[in-house]
Amino acid sequence: MALSTEEQAAKSALLSLDVGREVVVVKGRKVPRGTTGIVFWMGPGDYGPRVGFKDPKGNTHWTAAANVEVTIPGLAPGQFPPGGWAAFLEAQSSAQKAWEQSFPRKGEQVRVVKSPSNPVRGRVFWCQDTRIGVKRNGAPEEEEPIWCNVWEVEVLDDIGSVRKIEPRPPPLASQPRATPTGPEPLIKTAPNSNGFIDLDLDDDDELDPIAAALQEMGEKKPDLMDEFDKLNHPPDTTPLLATYPAPFNRIAEIRSEKGFQNAYDSEGVFIIRLTDKSAQTISALLLE
Repeated sequence: MALSTEEQAAKSALLSLDVGREVVVVKGRKVPRGTTGIVFWMGPGDYGPRVGFKDPKGNTHWTAAANVEVTIPGLAPGQFPPGGWAAFLEAQSSAQKAWEQSFPRKGEQVRVVKSPSNPVRGRVFWCQDTRIGVKRNGAPEEEEPIWCNVWEVEVLDDIGSVRKIEPRPPPLASQPRATPTGPEPLIKTAPNSNGFIDLDLDDDDELDPIAAALQEMGEKKPDLMDEFDKLNHPPDTTPLLATYPAPFNRIAEIRSEKGFQNAYDSEGVFIIRLTDKSAQTISALLLE
């Protein structure tokens, strides 16, 4: 049964790839299929759009955008949501809004608990999306602030109550996640834009002749296949600074002005004042 225009638009909105979405790796060679995480970066690469995401253990992964699919917490892959896509989108939007309203705000006192053995109390002075900057209570002016995620702090009020923030909105349904099963798909080949053969995944019943030859080559000459893999899958060249938390990931230039190290974005807009140590570290990254 075909979806209505409203239902199709809601489905597309829920499954579109974007920063903050939960994804699962469905193909590719570098990141194991089945790896899940939250997207924190999207951008261009030498071979097309790329994404950076962090898995539940905090490990960072980089891969082609085409190698991942968006998953919806509470729904198994391919499942039709109870009540339809439009109703599910509306309910999810309400849950997202309530979750965002629980975030700490500028001026609020928080206890930073990302290191449970050494919690630190301070005041929020900067907020952007799920990132916040906290100035430790009693800290000297030159001390670096603490940069963390909203779920890495507890918000404190005047009477000692504590408000905790979950890492993401609660799922709207409690459906078990499906686990991929069945035989491994076979490999086929297709020349990429560089003229090299790009090994990809498909459901073909047989290996084509080139893939069969490469497979045999790999069995006989593994060192040669290692070199082939390096040529065909060059190392990740995503700038390291892009993996830093906001606002550091927007820094394009550091200027020494009246004894201060001031950071600016690519359009010359002031972002933040840095300590000498931070300025030296980021300057080195900008030269890479």
